[in-house]
Amino acid sequence: MNHAYPIKNPGPPMAGIFLFICISYISPAQPPRKTAHVNATAAIGDSRPAEILTIRELTLTPGDIDESMKLSISPRNSTQAAVMKTSGQPHEQASITFLPGGILRGPRGSLDIRYFMAGNKDHEQKAATLFNASRGVITFSENGAYYLWIGAESDLSPATEGEYNGQITLEIEYQ
Repeated sequence: MNHAYPIKNPGPPMAGIFLFICISYISPAQPPRKTAHVNATAAIGDSRPAEILTIRELTLTPGDIDESMKLSISPRNSTQAAVMKTSGQPHEQASITFLPGGILRGPRGSLDIRYFMAGNKDHEQKAATLFNASRGVITFSENGAYYLWIGAESDLSPATEGEYNGQITLEIEYQ
């Protein structure tokens, strides 16, 4: 049963980004076919300009999965990490929050996934700062840009054939 409750004091407006990740497998006995897609949509609730652009989707390659079927994509070092560009007011600060733990749901079960995020006002991934478990404070560049890289870790060994879907939600709030 769903209930709707009025919000009395919602606080400052924020922007939300929703990322959807999809992983597909042929079968555990054969080399897995891996595809991942990160799609972003933004709901901006602030009069200050803000925009979120997906530059590169999260991709999986055989090198991202070790012999024990552990997936590892580093947000600072992997070229398979998702890349997003956020645009806001030059030199303004904002906080970004996200839930690092998630679930990928498949046809016969689910998999745990852990997300990691790093960011930089310049488009330099290796110089990006790794965010703590769930929050980071950013400062938009003089051009109003800030870049985010999103990586993930998961144990894929219990996966059966099928498509696994999950999401990560990021919230960006001007300070």
